[in-house]
Amino acid sequence: MVTRIFASGMLTLGLVSGLIAQEFPKLEFSTPQSLEGKVNSSAEETYPLVAPDKSMFFVRSFDSRNVGGKFTGHDIWQAKGSESPASFSAPSNSIGSLNNQGNNAVVGISTDGNRLFLMNSYEVENSKKIGISFSDRTENGWEAPKSLDIPALSFKGTFYGVNVSGDGNSLFLAMDGEGSAGKEDLYVIYKEGSMWKGPARLGGVNTVDREIAPFYDSDRQLLFFASNRPGGAGDLDIYMSARQGDSWTNWSAAQALPASVNTENFDGYFSVNKNGDAYFARNKKGGLSDVFYTKMSVVVEEPTPEPEPVVVKEPEPEPVVKEEPPVVVEKPAPVIPAEVYVVHFAFEGVSPNEQEVLNTVAKALNDNKAINVKLVGHTDNIGTLAINMSYSKRRAEAVKSKLVGMGVSSSRISTDWKAFNVPTQTNDTPEGRAANRRTEISFVLSEKAK
Repeated sequence: MVTRIFASGMLTLGLVSGLIAQEFPKLEFSTPQSLEGKVNSSAEETYPLVAPDKSMFFVRSFDSRNVGGKFTGHDIWQAKGSESPASFSAPSNSIGSLNNQGNNAVVGISTDGNRLFLMNSYEVENSKKIGISFSDRTENGWEAPKSLDIPALSFKGTFYGVNVSGDGNSLFLAMDGEGSAGKEDLYVIYKEGSMWKGPARLGGVNTVDREIAPFYDSDRQLLFFASNRPGGAGDLDIYMSARQGDSWTNWSAAQALPASVNTENFDGYFSVNKNGDAYFARNKKGGLSDVFYTKMSVVVEEPTPEPEPVVVKEPEPEPVVKEEPPVVVEKPAPVIPAEVYVVHFAFEGVSPNEQEVLNTVAKALNDNKAINVKLVGHTDNIGTLAINMSYSKRRAEAVKSKLVGMGVSSSRISTDWKAFNVPTQTNDTPEGRAANRRTEISFVLSEKAK
């Protein structure tokens, strides 16, 4: 496998982590297709990133037209896009002063598309100084790169990879750094106020094997990367992990993308835009890599409608033989508890307070067969409506699973999910968002008791 970035049919993927971690959305990936004819060539193409104007930046190696020649360094190439996310114009590496005799790569694009984040420092000869630079778009094209001033930025080892978020406030690094479990691990540097923190090793993601080529999808709060850990399809495969709450260092256990994306050869350098247009590099015959396209879609499951009530016609009363009126003893109407319980599950498990709430609800249901329970899942407003509909459904279903495990019949539990449409607190603070990530539990009269 020759893929290098030097230091210088439809398959469905559904992932649910239950009560102890933020859930993945349910995703679909179309069958990948090679970007033949324009982007791909007889050389090697990796590191694809698509800008808001639909143009693609990628890295081409082993091409005699590179500024450094065929074997000296790799260049940034740009291809203009079209209405089709898999169709691009003939690319060019004549992009102002972004290419020189060193190893050049675009490692991030600002949300508005007017700033490129670049591998290495251009303010030294041959740009061989390890660092990150940026270039802003002007009327005359991309200006000369300048070094990005991040005091916390440091690299270890001889190989590293970088991805800068669209807002420029977080950088994900792949390197053999402080506390590394073995080979390259994933780290993050993030801005907190006016201060940069890190590099901090990501929790829940790294192994003793290689983790490289990070890409942070801020729209869905997912981190994509490549790893050769056991259990994969072959060489390096593409994995993803979900960010946990507001933490930059706490991530869910990684899940491999489906077999349509991962093959027995190298698969990596995955990126995706807000529309779900995803690109990655895959080895082809001969050992070099090409860029492939796949459509990534979030599957939204509609709530199951409540069943229509069954109307039972009352039987005709038997004629009264006795002259005196019968004595009618009225059965007292069942009492429905008025409390609405709210549970918030911590990522590390069910807290004692939350377990006490579930115990109370389960006891009320087991003691009174005349009542049922309704569960409604809610989320904060981070991410799209489609993703949060999926999150709120899984939150309600997770509470249902808990109650069934405590002896409550599933037929007595109905569920609904509202995403972020019914907040109880502001979503402008971490505390408010945490309060809005909840499941509400209320009691209703059973059909038999009506």
